Amino acid sequence: MRDRDDMAMGNEYNACRLCASPADILRRRADELAQPTTQQETDARDEWGDVLMVRAGQDRLCLPTRFVSEVALLGQVLPLPGVPDVYNGVASLRSRIYAVMDAARLFGLSRTADEAGHDAPVHAVIVHGPDPEAPETEFALVVDAVFGVFGVKAADVSAVPDGITRQLERYAFAMVRAAGEYGLALDMEKLLSDEELRVDIA
Repeated sequence: MRDRDDMAMGNEYNACRLCASPADILRRRADELAQPTTQQETDARDEWGDVLMVRAGQDRLCLPTRFVSEVALLGQVLPLPGVPDVYNGVASLRSRIYAVMDAARLFGLSRTADEAGHDAPVHAVIVHGPDPEAPETEFALVVDAVFGVFGVKAADVSAVPDGITRQLERYAFAMVRAAGEYGLALDMEKLLSDEELRVDIA
């Protein structure tokens, strides 16, 4: 009789152990998922993107690098009649003609008197649309200083603050912090596709 009771208890124990196994597996899986990710995985998830930080007037602006072809010093800029006043004119760079747009005038940003009258080399960012092979979406954006390319973390992105110019508000979509400095990130797709800024330089 006792042997039968012991056998019954053993069978009941084994049955309970089998029933508990899926729960144990789920608990173990939950514990694994709760473990901290590796630094590489964390960095990849937190990356927001790379930006080229520049200065236009007294303000720092950030251009997503996927819209930037290069930064160049322009030579002679020839006036182009009948275009919006945000354009300086046209310039040739390695046998290619670019419409040249002044970032400070475009975004309504002020320059100091010294900067406005200073005959400094013209730094231009050559920007292109989502399709870099489509030359009709390219132009040269004149800036007052170039600080470099920086990676931006998602935690360093915030909303556009109040108090910026009406023109800049039209194209800025985020405030980002890069290399310890803050700059407004520009919506380059919106800027490049703006029909009001299109000019025919053919």
